[in-house]
Amino acid sequence: MHSLTLAAILLAACASTTKDASDTSNGGTSQTSASGGSNGGSAGAIATGGTSATAGKGGASPTTTGGNTGTTGGTAGSTPAAVIPTLVGGNYLFSFDGYVFEVSPAKGGRVITFSLDGKNILTGPSANPDNYGSTFWPSPQSAWNWPPPAEIDRGAFTATVDGDVLVLQSQPSAMVKLSVTKRFSADRAAKAVVITYEMKNTASAAATWAPWEITRVPPGGMTFFSLGAGGTAAIGTWVPMTLEPAAGWSWFDDATLQIADNKGRKTFADGKGWIAHVARTERLLLVKTFEDVAKDAQAKDEAEIEVFVDSARKYVEVENQGAALPLAAGATRSWTVRWSLRALPATGTFAVGAAAVVDATKSIVGGL
Repeated sequence: MHSLTLAAILLAACASTTKDASDTSNGGTSQTSASGGSNGGSAGAIATGGTSATAGKGGASPTTTGGNTGTTGGTAGSTPAAVIPTLVGGNYLFSFDGYVFEVSPAKGGRVITFSLDGKNILTGPSANPDNYGSTFWPSPQSAWNWPPPAEIDRGAFTATVDGDVLVLQSQPSAMVKLSVTKRFSADRAAKAVVITYEMKNTASAAATWAPWEITRVPPGGMTFFSLGAGGTAAIGTWVPMTLEPAAGWSWFDDATLQIADNKGRKTFADGKGWIAHVARTERLLLVKTFEDVAKDAQAKDEAEIEVFVDSARKYVEVENQGAALPLAAGATRSWTVRWSLRALPATGTFAVGAAAVVDATKSIVGGL
């Protein structure tokens, strides 16, 4: 099904002139999102505070009621034409300038394709029928353990299109007393996609949650980020991966990892508002930017940056979390993440600290 959909995507892109299970650990930073986390963290603290909101780096302004900014795209020398999401085979596509960004409302509103010139950086269901593409969870994971809340992770979302913004709405989760709205738009001028996640507290009492984005990519690549003052943390019984320093950043090279005990691996770290991944086979660079989160604002037994490798070596999870904040009964908070995808040179190899990778990343994150 995924391959047929991707074929339809590529046709749409050409026609457009504008355009073993997942780890059970929880993650951590200021908002919920996650896969892979430590078992045994405590449930999200119940709070009496009101609602708060954050926004992703360079993304839409934060609001307490959700919403996000529409984007425009288009031709050189003028305001780029807006990229309008189109419905193809039950999924919604943003197709522009060689990019295809595909979202499945039927499968938890998850992202199943982010491709450039026909090369997709995300995993499909062949890697794992449940754990593929990019999804969203509330954090900490200790509040729901495993599996993730069905209505939020894999249930059907209601879809509407508001101009150039795709809006997906989940059903309320009886387990965590939350509903989730996802707003997607394309920033064509910046060659980026903007995702705003909104969590609404459907309980009768306040609760503390953090947002958590889990993005699954094929094995064999490199995941890297700028290490924050909080450093790395040992959480639960997870065995962390080795991080290598280069270009002032911390790098995990999955090609060098050996797993002999049939157990997944997970690293927890404080970051500086971004995480990136290189897919060697596709020769693509994915950079996700978001609001930086102080160590003491991260969810219990979670982290701003989390990287998970499943024991079967079918996928790697590139995870980021927002701040853990009190959410009043009936209140909504938002959290924005920007995705940027770039092609890397067609020849040569990509080792830790490779100049081409560093330069492409700095063009997006600057000096962070």
